[in-house]
Amino acid sequence: MKYSVDIDRSINALSYCLNKVNDEIEDIWDWNIRINASAVDYGIYFNFDVDNKILEICNEPACDDCTSLDDIIEMINDTDDNEE
Repeated sequence: MKYSVDIDRSINALSYCLNKVNDEIEDIWDWNIRINASAVDYGIYFNFDVDNKILEICNEPACDDCTSLDDIIEMINDTDDNEE
């Protein structure tokens, strides 16, 4: 499943969200991080590919609807707990 989070366009917001992901996703060390910029700048997005454990920092969303970062973190941690 792919999810996108819309991040405010500021260093503080980006830093806050990166720290939140680092601190709250239980198996973040297993995730791959990618940075991708396309020709069209829609903002700053975290695109989560949950199935493949990829976090992409990008300037366009990977899906039509954005989800809150808290909801995605909770869903990822619940999924990991259920796999054990």
